[in-house]
Amino acid sequence: MVSAKRRLRAVLGGQLGESQLPSRDAARAACVSTQWRDLILHDEHLWKRFVADDLGLSEKRGADGTNKLTYRHAYASWRLSYGAEYWPYLPRAIRAWERIKGWLAANYPAVHATIQGGASEADLAEAEAALGFRLPPAVKVLYRLHNGQALALDTALDRHEAARAAAKARFDAAKAQVDELLARQQQQAKAGGADADAAAAAATAVAAATAELAAAQQAQQAVAGPTGPETEAELGSIFHGLFGGYSVYDHMVCTRMMPLQRAVQWTRAMELHRIRPRINPAGGMFFQPNLLAVACSFRVYDKLFVADVSTGGMWVVRRGMRGTMLEPASPGETSAGRRDGLLDWFEEYANRLVSGNYQVAPLDDELAEGSRAISLFPLRPPGMAEAVTRGVRVRASVAYVPEQLPGNKHVFAYSIRMALLEPAQLGAGLGGGPPLLRCQLLSRHWVIRDENGQVVDQVRGDGVIGMYPILEPGRDEFVYCSCTHQVATRGSMEGEFRFVEGTSDRPTGPVFDVVCPPFQLDVPSYVY
Repeated sequence: MVSAKRRLRAVLGGQLGESQLPSRDAARAACVSTQWRDLILHDEHLWKRFVADDLGLSEKRGADGTNKLTYRHAYASWRLSYGAEYWPYLPRAIRAWERIKGWLAANYPAVHATIQGGASEADLAEAEAALGFRLPPAVKVLYRLHNGQALALDTALDRHEAARAAAKARFDAAKAQVDELLARQQQQAKAGGADADAAAAAATAVAAATAELAAAQQAQQAVAGPTGPETEAELGSIFHGLFGGYSVYDHMVCTRMMPLQRAVQWTRAMELHRIRPRINPAGGMFFQPNLLAVACSFRVYDKLFVADVSTGGMWVVRRGMRGTMLEPASPGETSAGRRDGLLDWFEEYANRLVSGNYQVAPLDDELAEGSRAISLFPLRPPGMAEAVTRGVRVRASVAYVPEQLPGNKHVFAYSIRMALLEPAQLGAGLGGGPPLLRCQLLSRHWVIRDENGQVVDQVRGDGVIGMYPILEPGRDEFVYCSCTHQVATRGSMEGEFRFVEGTSDRPTGPVFDVVCPPFQLDVPSYVY
């Protein structure tokens, strides 16, 4: 006789073994009979597929980060820890975090070490109470999994804030003491005055309190300005931003994900609620956005990303002549029902990391290896263009710089990488001539075009940023960064670099032009 369980497997066909039965249907099937329930509860192949499909996980890891005895126990752990409101977004958030952490573990362990454990429901409730508005599940789920980053720089910020608070408390106490003594003197004067000894004592007390007030005011002024890192660990941590950065001339940013507590702190400190109402694209009505600061550079005001929890939009803050402005950091605001713009933005960043679009590289020439960070200059098209002329390879990458707003123009930083390739690397890029052993840059020529392809400007000059690099096979790429700006949201640049064989002091051949291929200056759909 065929057993009941065998009959059930026959009825279900390959659904259990071949992982075709959805978890929701499995739960319904388990309610039909105890035999169906037992079959479903103990089928590890089925639960392994549920963990993979519903959570994006390949191991038996539970919501607390520990490995469970079975896949069913792991799945149950997530179900018990995350309510129904999270499940439309939980698999996406887990996958994005796992991809980011995997990339960091392989490419930048120092940043991987800054990622914190998840925030609790109590933490989220406290944040919502402080903010005065509710956070959508698509936002909360990211913090539930990992509560942003903990940087050594935070120690300096906390120390500075503590010093400011102490200085303010001292000033307030000294002022209150002076006010009280002066009020007492006035009362005594109205009452007919005091004897000479009492008057002298009162005057002495007022003088001492006034001196303390002046000292307290000086102490408060001493800590009023911005703070900076004081130790090597604090200095190094400014480059540990999860969302990367760039450096061009004297402007350098590296964006970190703020822990929930700091996100609330900066949301309130920067009075984001005062940003003027905007037009709701869906309804055409004015509304006041509920903004949450989620990511910022090591100097918060240099670059700040905010999530509009009312609509789900993701924005980057721009400051210009017209005051604070918001520019979209993701393709568009999601429907009011989902409000998952932050999650969508986060997923796209994970995609860019794992696809090899970004690398870890120094941001500051003077600090060199001490400034290693995730560089936002792309390594893949369309953000990068590449050409080889006579063995000289030029790679051009563009990063949009939304936080800079000169005359309401769009600013783009571009990174140019030059290298003289080894003979084995040349391929078709040699151009038929003998391989070069050395060459030196002499000058540059840029052609800048508008969105219609029309030339709007040309720039010629010696060297690049005052440098005349010498290229040799096998040496590291020469890298330099500069910037340009335009009113339109689209444009392009291209040009040539003039080199001489050998060096300018000892030429071994004629000058020749190396092509820099066209690269786009387009405001991107996703801004980081």
